[in-house]
Amino acid sequence: LSSSSAASDVYKRQILFFARKVYKDGLLSSIITISRSVPGVQSIISAEQKKLGSEIGSMIRSEFKFLTIDYEELPKEGLSKDEIFRKFDTLLKHHHSFNEGKAFGGIYHEDEELHDIATQAHVKFASTNALFPSIFPALKKFENEVVRMTRHILHGDERVVGVMTTGGTESILMSIKAYRDKAKKERGITQPEMIVPVTAHPAFCKGAHYFGVKFVIIPVDPQTYEADVKAIKDAVNRNTIMIVASAPSYPQGVIDPIEEIASLAKKRNIPLHVDACLGAYILPWLHHLTKKWDFAVPGVTSISADLHKYGGGPKGTSLILYRDSSYRRYQHFTTGYWAGGLYCSPSMTGSRAGGVIASAWATMVARGEKGYMLAAKEIHKHFVKLCVGISSIPNLKLMGKPEACCIAFIAQGIDTFKIADAMEARGWKNLNRLRQGVQIQVGHKNSFDIDKWLQDLSECTTELKNNPDKYKGMAAIYGMASKIPADAGIIEPILEDYLEALYE
Repeated sequence: LSSSSAASDVYKRQILFFARKVYKDGLLSSIITISRSVPGVQSIISAEQKKLGSEIGSMIRSEFKFLTIDYEELPKEGLSKDEIFRKFDTLLKHHHSFNEGKAFGGIYHEDEELHDIATQAHVKFASTNALFPSIFPALKKFENEVVRMTRHILHGDERVVGVMTTGGTESILMSIKAYRDKAKKERGITQPEMIVPVTAHPAFCKGAHYFGVKFVIIPVDPQTYEADVKAIKDAVNRNTIMIVASAPSYPQGVIDPIEEIASLAKKRNIPLHVDACLGAYILPWLHHLTKKWDFAVPGVTSISADLHKYGGGPKGTSLILYRDSSYRRYQHFTTGYWAGGLYCSPSMTGSRAGGVIASAWATMVARGEKGYMLAAKEIHKHFVKLCVGISSIPNLKLMGKPEACCIAFIAQGIDTFKIADAMEARGWKNLNRLRQGVQIQVGHKNSFDIDKWLQDLSECTTELKNNPDKYKGMAAIYGMASKIPADAGIIEPILEDYLEALYE
């Protein structure tokens, strides 16, 4: 095919038709690579991408058709408080799937008393800004104490330092920035590389893109889904600035073999970042787990921890912690060139909302160690029940041995993605589609009816076994994406179309 210089348009279309027909057999990767070298095929692929992007746009518009644009410009007269809150109440009615426990939306807890405390704390400090600690000294106290309480939870000593951020992505970005700059100044590395298991959060890929770091992906064990330590060892070279591990991973809820990875990292004098955005505020109280993963492990040099996940904090609160200040110093941004004076900031943002910092502090001291222990126990009880329930359904198989937070499974003899479509048709919007398999995150939500969810999952699986062609929602898109190599450049433009559709 690659030697053909005048393939007819019909022939090219036959290639694309064949590609669509056989992607289920895992042949699409090879076909894409070969067929792209045929003159004109790339334009056909682009047309197919555009067509699929248009279909996704139509789906988005249909899903949000109840939303109207009321203001293209400022109202002539400001609305009254009553008018504003009537609009809020109307829009909140569309959050019914979340309120009924059928969608989680990245919310991991449900505690009305704690929510009330956190909300009131936010209101009291809503107009404060942590960029100005001398004007708002309470925020300095709150942030420092949140860092200290968290480092204690994670077995850090008094040398462990940290900064609050707006979320896990910013915490991860800061670790990459710090390690890049440290490696450049101390080791002269100008072509930095980072080693990342394929199960690590995509924020690492984003950070590599933003900061010009080569993103070296390593595989995981196909049975346990733990990071492959040998592959990490083989990938290390003089340009490696950091290694990444997860506790646990988002896709399968599996903790990487961090003690082994840390030993390797320490021997090679390479920083090891543990992404515990999911696990930081729940794993310390799951005493049955034997894996060590935090600052108790020599060689772990930084940890990202999301307070707004299992920590119970408000959305927009995370931490990045380092073994000592010699790492954190490289996270900061400072400049003396500005005509407006000297400028410095500890993280990506300049102004930092004081309300969420105060709310985070209030959450932690209100819940206390006992509260975190009880929440972890309750959440893990639901976790175990879901693992057992999913495993008992014929044709469904857990992916690895989930340890906390997330449970992934795959169907045998059935299109797994169609199961997610079938569950969504019954109102459930809490199954996340992975590249392979689907996943549910387990939180503390009283309105989530586990028994009903498992019953519907079983019925949907049986339904699809008997009628495999019934659902045609997102299954086709995810099915295709799962077979396309990550570096093929096929999926990204479609995802861009999705994002553009959201902002129409």
